[in-house]
Order: sequence, then structure tokens, then C-alpha cells
Amino acid sequence: MAQDFSVQYNATFKVITDSFVNETYVGYQCGTPRPNYRPASNKVFQIPLAAIGTDSTVPVGFIELLGIQSALKYIDPTYITSPCILKLVNESAISSFDTSFPANRTLIAQQEATLAGVFKSSQKASNNSLWIQVDATSDPGPLKRAEWIKYIALFFNLEPEAKTIYDEIATLYNCQRTAYANRTNKPVVAWVNYYQNVWTISNATYKLLLTADAGGANLPNSSYRSYNLSANATEITAFQTALQNVTVVIDESYAADPSTYTIAKFLANARLNGTANPPAFVTNRQVWREDKTVSPGGTGGLAWFEEAVAEPQVVLQDLISAFWGTNTTHTFFRNVAQNETIIVADPAQCLRNANSTKPVTVVACPLAPAANITANVTLP
Repeated sequence: MAQDFSVQYNATFKVITDSFVNETYVGYQCGTPRPNYRPASNKVFQIPLAAIGTDSTVPVGFIELLGIQSALKYIDPTYITSPCILKLVNESAISSFDTSFPANRTLIAQQEATLAGVFKSSQKASNNSLWIQVDATSDPGPLKRAEWIKYIALFFNLEPEAKTIYDEIATLYNCQRTAYANRTNKPVVAWVNYYQNVWTISNATYKLLLTADAGGANLPNSSYRSYNLSANATEITAFQTALQNVTVVIDESYAADPSTYTIAKFLANARLNGTANPPAFVTNRQVWREDKTVSPGGTGGLAWFEEAVAEPQVVLQDLISAFWGTNTTHTFFRNVAQNETIIVADPAQCLRNANSTKPVTVVACPLAPAANITANVTLP
């Protein structure tokens, strides 16, 4: 169960709490008197919300699964990867928040004033009476994060629909987990990130759970730290030693233009060029990134920060394919060691009514094994 939100029902209103930022919202039913109950933040909303906005990609996946796009009036489209949301923006069915730099706060406030609520993912409390925090990414497990669809649904009286959607996602996720989590000969997996000569091996709870649920093995706790490769040779050795027995790397390093990020760049940053005894993930060409599907216009938006939160069963399918060589089309991950290319989101990829409810993505369980294919790739 999601641990960072809760709800208390009263006769004509709900008290909704985001415990991560310690904010409380009162939602009272349309056609009933505004209740006397007042949260400390004084955030009171008439529900269902008639018009909303968001400047974050995280709520978008939930909004589409609930089919409430018609209420979405403003968005920051810069990093959006949903083809149907992009289509609605192109058709002016959804307007754009001011995205100038520096931001025109006066204009944004005027735009927000036309709305009944604005979903934010800033992970901090705010005095703005219209802002509703959506802290799905702070909940520690993949299914806990997905369960925030129930939180969004509270503001639209769509609790039964949200439960049905979540139950379907959980069933698909758990089917895959049951099929793969207890396999033997597990691949050893490391989630890594590079910034200014420093590599960090992540032990974020949801990543460790995704690894285990896909049948992978996590590293020893002592490996989870930052390694400053510019400090001294000892740090380089320590980093390479931590990765020596790793069979799959997930490289989360930021790239302004993901299409230009190659295996050569990874190896150079990791000081692995010409290594006499390269780690298994190098020889086996198993270096993956979360930038398979990106936003148009080279803005750097990733589906990983949008759909992946709402539909973890698709994430797990991708990882199972990466770990075990199953035959599936990847949505979030691409193997840069195999020269896999990115997919740029495009409104033309929206093949349903853009305002309709997005069906839960059905994944096969168990996944079929892929044919053995030798990649025609020469590593630097």
C-alpha cells in the first residue's frame, strides 16, 4: 500500500493528506455547503475538480489512465512524451503554462487563477491555495508509486475506477514478479549515475525492488556510495572493483541530447577504455539507459519520468527483457552497448481518441525468450 497519502471520509467532504510534505486538503462535494473544517494549509477544493493544470510530467500518466484529460486545461509541454497529450496541446485543447526563462510568475499566476487546482511534484509544501502536491515518486516501492492513481482520483470522485486500474496493474506486475524473482543464476545489476567526474551507485528502494522483482541481484551495501574519479587512482580502482562482477548496468547519467549518448561516452566517463580485465557488463554488452522514449524537440523529457511511475508493470517487462533476453519491445530502456536508438514521441503516435481513457498496458506473463542474436557492435 502507498504509505505517503491517506483519506478520511465525512458526510459531504474528504480530508486528504499528503504525509510526505505534511499537507492536508479538503475536498467538498459540488452542490454541498463549504465545510467548516479547515486544514492548517487552508486548502479547500470543490470536487470533482472542473479544471486543472500541472507543470510536472508525473501526474500525466495517472490523468490519462483515469481519462480526465478534458479537465486538463494547462500544462508545461516541454518534457511531455505522451503522444495523445501532445496531440491535445497541438490542437489547443490544452494550453501551455508560460515556459519563458526566467519564468513570468505574474503570467503563470494569472493562468493558474482560471483553474480549480494545480498538481505539483515539487516535494515541498506551499502556501499557494491552488497547489496540490503529488509525491508519487517519494513512495519507496514500484507498486506504491503506482497506487497514487487513487490519490489523484480522490479529487474527481473516481475511487472505484482507480481501484480497478490499480488492481489490473498490480496483477500484471505480480505475475511477472512471481515468474522471475526466484530464478537462479541471477544477473548482478547496478544503477549508476555520472556527474562532474563523480559516479554514484544508487540504492534507491524502488530500484532495488525492481531489480529483485525482475530476477536480478543487487550489490552489497558497501558498494552504494559516490566515487570521485578525479580525486585519486584509489577511487577509480574502488569504483571499477565495485562493478567488476556486475552483469547489467543501468546508466542514469543526464544527457541533454540522449541521441548523442553512446557506449564510447560511458566507457570514457567510467575509465573503462582499454581495461585489461573488463567487467562482465562490458564484454556482454549490457549497458542500458532510461531514455528509450524521449520528448520531441530535443528538450530532454523522458517517458521514464511520466508513464513509468504510473505503469510499473511495463518497467518490469523492460527489465526482465534486459536481464533475461526475453522477446519484447522496450518502452523505457535502450541498450547503448548494442547501439539501440531512441524513439521521439510524436502526436501522430496517438492512435485513440486523445481525450479517452488510456487502457492499462497489458504485458505478457511470462515473457517469451528471445532468439540468440549476436550484436554487430564493436566496443571502443
